[in-house]
Amino acid sequence: MKELQKKDNDIGPLFTWKESKETTTREQVARFSPATRKYWHNWNNIIMDGVLYQRLIPNNPTDVPKMQLLVPEILRSEILTLCHDSIFSAHFEIKKTTMKIKEHFHWYRMREDIKQHIRQCPSCYENKRKWDFYIPILMSKYRSTVHPSTGFSPNKLMLGREVNLPHELLYPLPRHNAQKPVNEYVDDMRVHMEEIYHVARENLKQSGEKQKRDHDTRIIDKPFLVGSLVFKKKPFFKKLECPWSGPFVVIKQLSPVVYQIRDSRKSFNIHFDNFDNLRAYESSKNTVPYVTWGNLGTEDLAINYPGIVFDVQEEVVEITIDTETSIQTKDAETQTDQVEDFEKQLKDQRKEVLKLREEANFWKSKVLAMRRQAEEEITQPSLQKKRKLGKENRKIKSVVFFPYKSPINKLYK
Repeated sequence: MKELQKKDNDIGPLFTWKESKETTTREQVARFSPATRKYWHNWNNIIMDGVLYQRLIPNNPTDVPKMQLLVPEILRSEILTLCHDSIFSAHFEIKKTTMKIKEHFHWYRMREDIKQHIRQCPSCYENKRKWDFYIPILMSKYRSTVHPSTGFSPNKLMLGREVNLPHELLYPLPRHNAQKPVNEYVDDMRVHMEEIYHVARENLKQSGEKQKRDHDTRIIDKPFLVGSLVFKKKPFFKKLECPWSGPFVVIKQLSPVVYQIRDSRKSFNIHFDNFDNLRAYESSKNTVPYVTWGNLGTEDLAINYPGIVFDVQEEVVEITIDTETSIQTKDAETQTDQVEDFEKQLKDQRKEVLKLREEANFWKSKVLAMRRQAEEEITQPSLQKKRKLGKENRKIKSVVFFPYKSPINKLYK
């Protein structure tokens, strides 16, 4: 490893500077590669212990600073294969693979190399047929991967330490911790585990709040009226298939978020669905936007919603008797009153809009008349000037081109 670092174009200059303990300036480093300049800016964290390492300060306050091996360019493809393609790596995606490699290795533009390697990995695009054979290996890889909600790997939470993987055994990091007595080690481990649990609980609390916030932003709190038409989300659907089915009729509201709906195409089909799985049915202007006791089953609705609402009044009566979910007359009256009030408000708003349009047209015509008047005032003096200039030009032409007609010739004669 030492010889490979010396021969590397990016790490070699750092190796010579650390060996000779020279102090290099910015002007001297400017002629080297971007990777060497990047390492030089982190000079205080570059440590030499036979080979070059970089000291990584962890985000979790309970963890001790880690050492990362500066990987020469010739070994990068081998490390990527060990950490992603090998049987102990499970072909994880970019984020988890990067977190796993950062625990022991570092090089310039490492994340870009990981992205490129995963995109070119043929196994990530093939079907995994012998999946049951790899379950123990996959579970070991899962237990050694940091969970995004807790911020720790399952091994860290269960054992208080990480388990050595094949790539960590091939390229071991230096260990400067002296061996402790058993009693002291147990006491330190107990304190360390308590600190880890405390940080994991805080991380879980923050991740739960974030997930709730993301979920609430996607929810539109708009209750459905009894008798309104809604779509229901399918539990399973293909990639290019529509995820919604229906429309359905809302029969009853069981709770603020749960509705009882019925598919009118099938007899006595009742569905209980969560509020998140329902969507309002948007109708055109010529159709009725919701169904009430008065218009349920009428001919107009049968034409507007073919196969959706009931075209026979007796069928509605049978449903109300059997399911005991009939729409009460009081609810129907309140709904009709609400509709009438809403229609009155719409009429008043339309009248106001018409008045505003008339006023806007009146002022528009006035502005056009004022513009025409201003244009005429501007163009009139220019016409008068043109007429005067035309007369003067005629006089000059008569003197120059027709001297016998000019008044001066008459005087001479």
